[in-house]
Amino acid sequence: MKIYLYGCSFVYGHALEDSMTYAWKLQKMIPAYQIYNFGFEGYGLLQSYLQIQSQINQHKKPDVAIVHYASFMDIRNMSLRTARRNMHRYRYES
Repeated sequence: MKIYLYGCSFVYGHALEDSMTYAWKLQKMIPAYQIYNFGFEGYGLLQSYLQIQSQINQHKKPDVAIVHYASFMDIRNMSLRTARRNMHRYRYES
């Protein structure tokens, strides 16, 4: 079974040794599962959504997807001008 983790630098494990990351610890707790860490520094819910959408379109579907949220991600929402200006790099053309 595949579990995909999505979120910001907390999920990614910024400045941590691999063995200290959430994904690593989860893998040790449930070794029968394959844990994939798609956390990325600075990501919010929209970026996680776009990652999931892209993977589904590429037929890379997890059995379980865990999307992490923290209140500080609110500032990364698209309603803020800075976030909208910086999102051009995440858009996909259909």
